[in-house]
Amino acid sequence: MSADGGKVYKRAEFWEPETCTLLDIANVLGRWDSASEWAERNEFSLLRARRTVDLSNQATLERYEYATRNGLVERVAMQQNVPKLPFKNSMLAAAYGKSVKDFEALPVSGTAIDVVFDALVESKSGLIAEALCDKRRDRWLSSEGGGINEGALAAGLFKSRALVCFSWVFFGKGRLYGFAVAAKLALDATGKDALPPLIADYAEWILLAVVLVLAVQGVQGQADVLATTGDYATVSKAEALADREAAKTRPLADEEYVTVFEKWAVNSAKSKAADGAAPAEVDTSFVVPLTLVLGTVLFLSGKG
Repeated sequence: MSADGGKVYKRAEFWEPETCTLLDIANVLGRWDSASEWAERNEFSLLRARRTVDLSNQATLERYEYATRNGLVERVAMQQNVPKLPFKNSMLAAAYGKSVKDFEALPVSGTAIDVVFDALVESKSGLIAEALCDKRRDRWLSSEGGGINEGALAAGLFKSRALVCFSWVFFGKGRLYGFAVAAKLALDATGKDALPPLIADYAEWILLAVVLVLAVQGVQGQADVLATTGDYATVSKAEALADREAAKTRPLADEEYVTVFEKWAVNSAKSKAADGAAPAEVDTSFVVPLTLVLGTVLFLSGKG
């Protein structure tokens, strides 16, 4: 009897509408044994908007170089390369009543790739250590019958969803929900006497309504980012290297500033150039140490 490949899965952000089946997931896993088979990529996006949420930022040459230096593999590398690999796991194919040729003819689902990576990384991150990736993949493949260990897969997805929800509430775009929780705790601690009677009677409902509105806006905003930046263009490594060299002399747009200090430095250089002075090379090496110093001062002030 073959395993049921029709079971439906969603991503770590389970409110997204995209789904895939267990058969789609098998079609991804059966094309590689080690992440090293797809880790190397030769398609890169050009960095244009570091300060805005843009999916193309995950595909830059700089990000790839960082991953390579640190023994990490990227979600975007899996997206780019796994569909190009041949299906080769005959035991996995047989577990679902198919042959290697049957799977080879199936298109690779982009949603399935993201579901697989979400479960492997156990978060929404786009990076995972190569050795850990291989270890978790091996744990998913059942020794009996050659199918997928659905419990291990589900556990990885559960962890990723829990972390995504926690991050949304307290750190990401949903940090205002954390404020709402703090407001509720403060309200419980101080009582409602300080509030106007009409507001006091409905304080909890008002907070709940605010959270729901923010949740809807957050999901809509995330969908907009995906729709507007998901279909980004890529170039070869040679073109990416040439663009990086050109960027050293190209003026930065507002959305390209990483920190306010960098913006000050660039504006200062532009002002000097406008006054007739020779354009000076922008030095931002002071940014990190200055930020650390300011943070330390603020911390010590708070301790005092």
